[in-house]
Amino acid sequence: MVIRFIRVISVFFVLYFVSAWVLHIIVENAPDALPLFFVGLLVLLVIVVGFLINHYRRRQ
Repeated sequence: MVIRFIRVISVFFVLYFVSAWVLHIIVENAPDALPLFFVGLLVLLVIVVGFLINHYRRRQ
């Protein structure tokens, strides 16, 4: 249980740092693409939260 939780947190941090790196590249090339990036990040967060809720609901 704890190992799985640590794995989920580590995957979340990897996604966070990759998205921050992509954001840095996007801002250098096209500053107008910033809202699109945040929409994509929000969609990714909703998918991760939905997956976690579904996963823990199935286990109980």
